Amino acid sequence: MQNFVEPQAFRRAIEQAFNAVLVTTAELETPGPEIVYVNPALCAQTGYSADELLGQTPRVFQGPATERAVLDRLRKQVGRDMHVTVHGHHADGCPYPLADCPIHRVMATGEPLKAWRDTFYRCDGSPLDVELFASPMRGLPGAVEGLVIAFRDLSAQLALERKLESAAQRDGLTGAFNRDFFDTLLEHEYARATRQRQPVSLLLLDIDHFKSINDTYGHLMGDEVLKAVVIHVQEQLRGTDVLTRWGGEEFALLLPGTTLEGAQTLAETLRASIASKPLGADLPPITVSLGVAQFDIDGNDQDAFQRADEALYAAKEDGRNRVRTAPAS
Repeated sequence: MQNFVEPQAFRRAIEQAFNAVLVTTAELETPGPEIVYVNPALCAQTGYSADELLGQTPRVFQGPATERAVLDRLRKQVGRDMHVTVHGHHADGCPYPLADCPIHRVMATGEPLKAWRDTFYRCDGSPLDVELFASPMRGLPGAVEGLVIAFRDLSAQLALERKLESAAQRDGLTGAFNRDFFDTLLEHEYARATRQRQPVSLLLLDIDHFKSINDTYGHLMGDEVLKAVVIHVQEQLRGTDVLTRWGGEEFALLLPGTTLEGAQTLAETLRASIASKPLGADLPPITVSLGVAQFDIDGNDQDAFQRADEALYAAKEDGRNRVRTAPAS
C-alpha cells in the first residue's frame, strides 16, 4: 500500500490520466505564471510538445474566441467579467490589470475555481472547446506554490449538444425550423419589435395542389418538392428572416424589420420565381399561394397570423398562384 502514495506513483497516475493537466508556478507579477509541467493528454489534445510549452504562460492557448461569455458561476467567484486563463489581455486584445486575472486570483486568494467552459487553441490554430478546473497547489506551510489546471476536451459533447439542439428546433424532412421553435422566437421577436417600434411582417406560403403531386408522383416525390421549396425560399431570405414548416405543405416566414410593402415584394418574388420553372431537373412544376400581413405592434401576434391566414385563403379562392395582402388591423 505504501508504494501507491509515493511521488512516482502519483506522477504515473497523472501522466496516464485521460484529462489534460498542467502545473504552473505561483508567479503573480508580469508576465504571470510559468508552465512547469504538462501531461501527455494535454500534448495530445493541443498538438504542442512538452518542450514547446514548458516555460510559457497559459497565454500560449489564447485565440480570438477564448473569452466568450464567462459562466455566471465564474463571475460570482472571481467577481468580474474577465478573460479566462489567459493573462494580461481581454479577448479583444485590450490589457487589464494582472490582479483581474482569474488565475491570478486563485494564486492570491488560494480559492479554487470550479468548472467553467472556454475555448483554447491548438498548435495548428484550430479551436479546442474545453471544461476547466483550477486549484492552488499548496506547500507544507500552506503557502500557494503553484497552480494545477485540468481540462477535458468537450468537442464530441458539444457536437452532440448541437445535434440535439438542431433536432429540437428543425423539421426533420426539410431542415426548416419547426413550429415549436417558431412560437418561441415569435414571442421574443414581437416583444423586441414592440420595444423598438420596428416593423415585423409575416408570410404564409402554401404549395398549390400538393395532394395531387403526392397522388400522381408518389410521396417520395412530394418530399423532394418540399425540400426543394425550402432551399429555394432560403436563398431569397436575409440572415434575420426565419422560415418555418408550419404543417404539411404550408410554411411561415417571419420577417423582422420588414414593412408590409417589403413583405409584398418578397412574396411576389417567391411566387414568380417558383412558377417560372421547376425547382429541380426531376421535379414537377409547381406554384405557390401566399398571404401577407404586418404585425400591429400595439396589438398581438396572433392577430397577424389570423389576417395572413385569411389572405392566404383569399389567394387560393382567387385561383391560386397568387399573393394576397391583409389590410392593417
